[in-house]
Amino acid sequence: MKWLQRSGSGVLFVVVLALFSTWLGSLMPVIGGPVFGILLDVMINNTVGKPKCFQAGIQFSSKNVLHWSIIALGCGLSLTQVWQTGSESFSLKMVSLAASFLAAYGFGRLLNIPDRLKTLIGAGTGICGGSAIAAVSPIIEAEEIEIAYAISTIFLFNIAAVLLFPSLGHWFNMSDEAFGLLAGTAINDTSSVVAAGYIYSNDAGNYATIVKDSQYR
Repeated sequence: MKWLQRSGSGVLFVVVLALFSTWLGSLMPVIGGPVFGILLDVMINNTVGKPKCFQAGIQFSSKNVLHWSIIALGCGLSLTQVWQTGSESFSLKMVSLAASFLAAYGFGRLLNIPDRLKTLIGAGTGICGGSAIAAVSPIIEAEEIEIAYAISTIFLFNIAAVLLFPSLGHWFNMSDEAFGLLAGTAINDTSSVVAAGYIYSNDAGNYATIVKDSQYR
């Protein structure tokens, strides 16, 4: 009962926003429900705002519900598909991971970015966004401002990728497998990978999810 009082209104807001975004996405599949959800939330935050009583439910949905949703997606995939896709994308992921850290180090030196911030951005870009930053930050004793900068940078590029990648994929007439591989390796955060993949197609979403999740193994 206490959880319902604390988080119920926020969860209800998320459900309504998700349903409305899904409906808009069905009307314009090229854009997709996740993009509408992002845009609507940005509009709400920058106009009327959200009541403080929504925050607990929104936080619960963005963490717990998101994790459960990704687990549910995995339940619909076969072990053979997971193994085959993960094996095929392994070498590309290793190259992508190395390139992320090298680019973070190189551009960081060029732009005179502190070493710890370079490491956080490299980890967030190459592995899994905010989760990687959270895991690495205590190891390198990063300061809060550095963590905030790194997460903000990753989040900005995640949003850009969700908005742009599906359209670019259609523009270049990419197959579902090719786009799934692109999304799974090039987009930082798992939730953004799932969003971009399923905007493109169900098969691309499945493939992208496997590619991204196999980075944690």
